[in-house]
Amino acid sequence: MKPPAADGLAEPPVSWQEIKLKQGVGCYAVSPDASQAGKPIEIGNPKVFVTAFVAPVPEVLGTITLAADDAKDPDLLAAIQALGGIEWSAVAPAAK
Repeated sequence: MKPPAADGLAEPPVSWQEIKLKQGVGCYAVSPDASQAGKPIEIGNPKVFVTAFVAPVPEVLGTITLAADDAKDPDLLAAIQALGGIEWSAVAPAAK
């Protein structure tokens, strides 16, 4: 028997997708907010969240969260695509 989700609502399984970085690795998943299902769009209450992780080099892990009212929103899709452009450039320490 599977335990219920923390809020008592069944959540669909999350499917992670690769983010193709020029260097390093990355992935993202789109998750609906079950508490907003069937409700009208309301400012401040997004219906979907995107969670992304990028590691352009082994010493760096970035976490990004995006929120939107529709998983197919063109601006959200553009933001997800832009994650693939993340690059790492080491900065030399400032001279004392």
